[in-house]
Amino acid sequence: MKKHIELKITGKLKNTGIRFHVMSTAYRYNIVGTVKRLSDTEVLISAEGERIPLDNFLTWCKTGPPGGKIENIEYSEGELMNYSSFELI
Repeated sequence: MKKHIELKITGKLKNTGIRFHVMSTAYRYNIVGTVKRLSDTEVLISAEGERIPLDNFLTWCKTGPPGGKIENIEYSEGELMNYSSFELI
């Protein structure tokens, strides 16, 4: 069953290419949605997929990209947005 999650990730993310790492990881787990940089220290991810791949994606998000340091993740579930791909905003 598909589900939708929203993640706000805070940490040392500047110059890590986090949006591209998030998108690459989303493709690997067949996740659709968006990733948007809010500032040098925050990104917002809207993601949808099947429960197990989405859980694996969330686990990766807790670690983040090489060279970055995730300090906090705010997580919530919401209604499906029916994305067709994963995009950088």
